[in-house]
Amino acid sequence: MQKINKNFFSSVKFKMGIEHLLEEFYHAKDRLKELEDIVNEYKDKIEDELDRQRTEYLETDKYYLERRKMSSETLKKSDCPKEVWNEHATRHSYTGLYIKKKGEKRRSRSPRRRSRR
Repeated sequence: MQKINKNFFSSVKFKMGIEHLLEEFYHAKDRLKELEDIVNEYKDKIEDELDRQRTEYLETDKYYLERRKMSSETLKKSDCPKEVWNEHATRHSYTGLYIKKKGEKRRSRSPRRRSRR
């Protein structure tokens, strides 16, 4: 009779646990995408109403909404002298987790919201 390695069961348990974890993560990402799509539909309808009323504010008995214009400035490395970039550029690093089912070419992304003004 062959002796079973004690770590065998813990590794099987881990693999089953990680498989379940990845499955839950995969489905949560899908739910998140669906919710982002719903939120974007609401935003579009609200912005249409703001445009129709020619206002930047909406107020009801329970809610107050304000549309604010925001902007940011960016500078591409290729658009400035190397010494300026080296002196002033800041680097921000982050970790991303990208998941897809085996055999999938690419997961679909939420379409970008239409640009307003």
